[in-house]
Amino acid sequence: MTDSKLTKPTDLDMPLCGVCQDQATGLHYGIFTCEACKSFFRRTLIQQPPACRKDGKCEIKARRRNNCMSCRAAKCIALGMSRTKSRFGRYSAETARDAQLQKRRSSMSDASISSSSSPPTNDNEQEKIISELTRLSLELLRVRWIDATVVRREVSRSYPEREKQFIRYEAENMALCTKALITFAKGIPGWRDIPLSDQVSLVKNNHREFIFMAANFTTDEAQETIYVNGHRAMHKIQLDVLDDNDPRQPVASRLLELIGNIQQMHLTSEERALFAAVSLLTTDRCTLQFKEKAEKMRSEMLGCLQTVLDRTRNDSRKTMSRLLDILLAFRPVADRIGEVDYENMHRYADLDIPDVMRELWERDTWKELDKINEPRKPIDGERPLILIEEKTIKRIFDLGKELFNKTGGAEEAKEITSLVSPLIPRNLTSFLAEEFEEPT
Repeated sequence: MTDSKLTKPTDLDMPLCGVCQDQATGLHYGIFTCEACKSFFRRTLIQQPPACRKDGKCEIKARRRNNCMSCRAAKCIALGMSRTKSRFGRYSAETARDAQLQKRRSSMSDASISSSSSPPTNDNEQEKIISELTRLSLELLRVRWIDATVVRREVSRSYPEREKQFIRYEAENMALCTKALITFAKGIPGWRDIPLSDQVSLVKNNHREFIFMAANFTTDEAQETIYVNGHRAMHKIQLDVLDDNDPRQPVASRLLELIGNIQQMHLTSEERALFAAVSLLTTDRCTLQFKEKAEKMRSEMLGCLQTVLDRTRNDSRKTMSRLLDILLAFRPVADRIGEVDYENMHRYADLDIPDVMRELWERDTWKELDKINEPRKPIDGERPLILIEEKTIKRIFDLGKELFNKTGGAEEAKEITSLVSPLIPRNLTSFLAEEFEEPT
């Protein structure tokens, strides 16, 4: 029998089902699963399963796989199951051998770890980090994006309407992901030890990269449709608005290319979670009080990612290099999307955009103040930016506090605050303070 011919599941040692650990029967929707999990995932494509009755942490095993449909569906998506991968369902001899080799490599890696002479505490701590971040990443994979394709035919093809549609749906979907992002961030060791301002800066500057790396974006070339977490999210034509603002900087095609690159790597849930953590901790665009702490956290996440790749990939170093190349290539795309979001948000000031996304998309206040000598033409509908030096604002507030402490002039201090506050662009902290936590 040649490699090109199909092989019956009974002819080869089949790996276990990735979802419930029962005996797999073949490749279904992109991963090895049993018949029960294959049929279950097919049903979730038609009807959304009910919400988890507990805390979203239900264990999915062969004998208990029907206990929680929500957690089972989330695990399917986390492992990479997708409608677009159904064409990979045939199980060839070559594929089977690859699966067996991977299974043996994993066993050898586990044995190596258990017999290693390195301090077991460090290994155990690293495994706990990997497990916890993988669990937290499932929250993002449970987010079901609003399907923008259902209204595509109803929306005028005029330029303003296409812009409004894109910005509205992007904002609503990204807002759904932001809470999961913040919950995930709290699980990164050391995150709670950095100041709130540093947490905000990291999220504000890296949230696009994080969401694209953590969520399961796939494309269907035939239908020209983009899927997120296994569900239809938007049509490719809706991304054209990214290029309409400046045709000289084509972004839509590059974004689709990068989504395809990630899709082709077939990342496991562990790999995806740790890769997302690395992207969230990128510091070069952030204004941080304790940059070295964030960089140390990022190095630890890179170490965890390398550990996982070493036991799941033959070419772990090459895979790590490819992932970092993708992250680097995504930076200018994310920056361009940020420019489009900012311009459209101010151009259509009456558009209903969640407050948290308005703050995430607003340009950094103090970076704007540095551009006093670089006047730009105001965007239609944008309120004029009143430029005041940061030290002046802080001094006014300090005077207000001194007045209150010395004279008890609560009303006077309150009046000073009310006069100055409108001059300062609203800070993201005011919206995320309840989600983030100051270090104790």
